[in-house]
Amino acid sequence: ASILDLHSGALSLGKHFVNLYRYFGDKIQDIFTEEDFALYRDVRQRIQQRIAQVFGISSSALYLTKPTFFSRMNSTGAKTTHDEYWHPHVDKVTYGSFDYTSLLYLSDYSKDFGGGRFVFMDADSNKTVEPRAG
Repeated sequence: ASILDLHSGALSLGKHFVNLYRYFGDKIQDIFTEEDFALYRDVRQRIQQRIAQVFGISSSALYLTKPTFFSRMNSTGAKTTHDEYWHPHVDKVTYGSFDYTSLLYLSDYSKDFGGGRFVFMDADSNKTVEPRAG
């Protein structure tokens, strides 16, 4: 897995994290264009609006906290525990500022990949989401 947090610049590189902006310096413009950052802002805004709609609140009441991860999952083995997404965890416990967590999949379960289902664990019964793009 690869992890990127655009806000802080944290980028997983092997078994370590580096600051993307320091690591690439002035060449960062060759990696991310203004259009890339505009796309990120647009997608973030659309996700924020969708969360607000689903929970019946004003989108202005939601604030993006850090970190915001972009993760690329593949079949390579995890290099660090940060690369392991399959352990039960609660985002609110891990990141105290998280009240809502959103996942945007760019591919479909069983069509583009196997595994990776998202399970909400509950004492009564688990609820499983099979990812699909969008």
